[in-house]
Amino acid sequence: MSAPRIDPATPARHTMDFDAAAERMIAGSSWGAELSPCELRRVLASMEERAHDTGQVIAAEGERAAYWYGLIEGVARLSVGTSRFSKSTLEHGGADTWFGEGALVNAEVRRYQAVAVTRCRLVLLPRRTFEWLRSHSLEFNHYLQSSLATRVEECVALCAQPLESTIEDRILKFLDGCAAGDRKTLALTQSQLARLNGISRQRANLALARLRDAGLLSVERKQIGLIAATHRVDAVDTLSTTVPS
Repeated sequence: MSAPRIDPATPARHTMDFDAAAERMIAGSSWGAELSPCELRRVLASMEERAHDTGQVIAAEGERAAYWYGLIEGVARLSVGTSRFSKSTLEHGGADTWFGEGALVNAEVRRYQAVAVTRCRLVLLPRRTFEWLRSHSLEFNHYLQSSLATRVEECVALCAQPLESTIEDRILKFLDGCAAGDRKTLALTQSQLARLNGISRQRANLALARLRDAGLLSVERKQIGLIAATHRVDAVDTLSTTVPS
């Protein structure tokens, strides 16, 4: 029997599985590990669970920020409109990723939208708890500072990305951005990967095959795994042929 669908507009009630997953995610983070047992219980009690199917909007552009979002499972895409019909991707998030802190810190509406690339399971930390953590935890503020700095670097890298960048290079950078922490396997189909990188499925398949043959990836029907732990982008330079964009 399939799991019941959770209405994305309605927070789910806490379950034992959710409580355990949320606690692992927070306690395993740099800021969460420094919380006292009482503080951790306070944070967990304030959180909500939510699920989104593929293609559903997690956070809408232009809405007033009310939550900080943490991905327990799945992959989400953050993007901003560049015209009425086009979107520019800012960041891809995989499991154990948090996003949405910028709008909360600045007390403004969101300037981007977050969409579920695969089915996503999230924890939502409300603004009041977010502000309480900011006022009580130095480690939490350090985490936010690092996270915001990383997003700025990613935006700069996106603008500065050379036109001659190969498809292999783009795919590796995308997968690196999704594979947070020790999680190096992504439940993505090759078609989804192609759409997210703005290329055809045929070109994506060819690039994945070359990266697999170079020993950088494992490719299965609905799963892509990163094998090489370091110097992935440098390793692409060893590929002798550039795939046209």
